[in-house]
Amino acid sequence: MRPVKGFTLIELMVTIAVLAVIAMIAVPSFSNMILRQNLNSSGNTLVSAFTTARTKAALERRNITVVLNTQPQANTDTSLNWSANRKTVQNTSGGNVTTVVFRPDGFIQKNNETTPTSTNIQIRLCEQAVSANLSKIVTINFLGGVARESAITNGCS
Repeated sequence: MRPVKGFTLIELMVTIAVLAVIAMIAVPSFSNMILRQNLNSSGNTLVSAFTTARTKAALERRNITVVLNTQPQANTDTSLNWSANRKTVQNTSGGNVTTVVFRPDGFIQKNNETTPTSTNIQIRLCEQAVSANLSKIVTINFLGGVARESAITNGCS
């Protein structure tokens, strides 16, 4: 008689059970990683939109508006539209910023004001709309410089 090659049904069932336990342990941390990556991506695209608008305003010598939307929209000659990625949201507590205007002289205006602002604008991005644990702050100083802070724990309450 020739030896049988292969797996028994019991060996196969034990292997599947072990893989199921490992998958159940890994799924929560994987979903947290996806939320964190979406937050980073949204922050990067927001900084990129602000930097592009500032550069465009200086080169074209006209006002360029960055509109913070909830839904993606097309850009125009005088406005750039930004919306958050997936579950990432803009935190509206502490003053909701809907537009930022970059002027050719380097100063900024917010929410369709007629005069340049003399304070920094902070936009807080949260990883999700409900029970967010992490946030990222994008700061624009009144001269138009853009800075991004790393993720902050418990920053969206």
